[in-house]
Amino acid sequence: ARRMSIPRERSHALNAAHASAFAVAWRQKRATEHLEQRHQRLAIVVRLGGGISGATVLVEPPDVSLGLGLTSGFPTSMLIGGTDQLAGELGHAPVDASFIDAINADRPEGLAALSPQPCSCGLPTDSVQHHLEAFASTRALVQRVTPDEPEYDVISRIIDQPEVEPHRRALRDVGALVGHSLVGPVAMLNPATITLVGPLAAPAVLNAVEISLSDAHPFGTFPEIRSLGPGGSLFADVQGAGLAVLRERVFRRLDHLLGGRRDHAVRVVGELTHPLEQDVWTTDGKATALARSQSSAPSGR
Repeated sequence: ARRMSIPRERSHALNAAHASAFAVAWRQKRATEHLEQRHQRLAIVVRLGGGISGATVLVEPPDVSLGLGLTSGFPTSMLIGGTDQLAGELGHAPVDASFIDAINADRPEGLAALSPQPCSCGLPTDSVQHHLEAFASTRALVQRVTPDEPEYDVISRIIDQPEVEPHRRALRDVGALVGHSLVGPVAMLNPATITLVGPLAAPAVLNAVEISLSDAHPFGTFPEIRSLGPGGSLFADVQGAGLAVLRERVFRRLDHLLGGRRDHAVRVVGELTHPLEQDVWTTDGKATALARSQSSAPSGR
């Protein structure tokens, strides 16, 4: 903030996983299923890349309290940041050494054994050899496949060619490790969804996470495991950071932005918008018209 000449009280830092969680929550609020949501839901987001981290969002149901009909629950959804805003540091969760040994005992030709790589916590490698990030980050993946080539090139090739056996198995191992580390959080939080984002949010990783969790999840509703995919994750953190600003400076300050009292703001917004009565997209992707919007929208707006 000081280097950019921005007042400290108007500055806030978000890591990539927390920012991506805002984007995931916003996308969930735009889905048809949101119209049927009646209670709060927990959504876990896990970012898989050069670092591994996560976030948990309390996703609110549609809101009717503003007098505008059924409106999105996104403005009141809450990111669970923790005491020091460090909640979600899944990458620094310990991984059982016996689990690593089991993975290394049965691997295809051309795929090196799992070995700990430098972790973003900054501790020496021999001190973090059981951290998830030390084994499941992009750096660790590259070391197993083609350690002498640039990381970006290797990861792109693995994602583009998942049918190659060393690639398939390496991606599966990443998912198994992540799923193994999520067993505790899932049992504790009982989330409705788990969304993978980042460069390693590939289908093979998602499938392995699902298998690993299902094997160790004997009770309760099993979470729906989703992925934005490596392409869909592109700029998700930037989108989420922008949404965080909008929430703080627009949604929660609507009365100040529009001028006057909150009841005046509600009336002004009500004149510019219309209640959400049904999904505006059909299942085949073609746009449909909202009857009330068509019939009551004033001309010239």
